[in-house]
Order: sequence, then structure tokens, then C-alpha cells
Amino acid sequence: ERTVLKDVLVARAAVLAIQPADDFIVRPDEFKRYADAQEALSKALERLYATVERYPELAADRVVRARLSELRRIDDRALLARSDLIAVVRAHNKELWGFPDRMMTALLYPDAQPLTAFVRSQAD
Repeated sequence: ERTVLKDVLVARAAVLAIQPADDFIVRPDEFKRYADAQEALSKALERLYATVERYPELAADRVVRARLSELRRIDDRALLARSDLIAVVRAHNKELWGFPDRMMTALLYPDAQPLTAFVRSQAD
């Protein structure tokens, strides 16, 4: 149980350590690192939930229930942030590569590429 809890705390710290900025979605490496950190947190929380379900007497403890509730809220916020990020990337790609913006992009930023790394990893 300690290992599972430690994994959750490490994964949570990794997610909180990444501070998205305004230009965050155009830096694929940072974007990927953020997505990976959120995925690791979700997996660690799933292991924690499974551990708690195996020990019903722990679920009755008020402190444990409060921590689980807090961790579920964090997981829900991470899921919501991830879906918001996917929506922003899709909107960015649609705006950037739609007509007539495609022509302006080709003239002003000939090396511009659509953001696909994050959206593709979520569809898998």
C-alpha cells in the first residue's frame, strides 16, 4: 500500500510541477511531457482505487475517505484539463489550416505544422 501511495504522490507532484504557459500547445515536447505526466497520475490513482477496494475496512476510515475524495477530484480535474487541451488543439488546427487562414499561414509561417502529437496519443 505504501508503494501505491508513494506512486500517486510522485505522479501528482510531476503533474503539478509542469506549469502550462500561453504558448504551451505549440511546444510538442512540453505538451507530450504534460500528457505523459497526467497519464501516469491516472494510472497511479487507478492502482490506489483497486488497493482500497481490496481493503474495505480502510474505506471506512474518515481520513482515508477524505484523501480518496481529494484524489478523485484531482483525477477528474486532470481528465477535464486533458479534454480541454484536446479541444484547444483541434480548434487551433482547424483555424490554422482552414480557408483562408491556410494561405496566410503558408505565407507568414511556411514551416508551421498542425499539432497532432497530443491528439493522436489520446485517440489510441
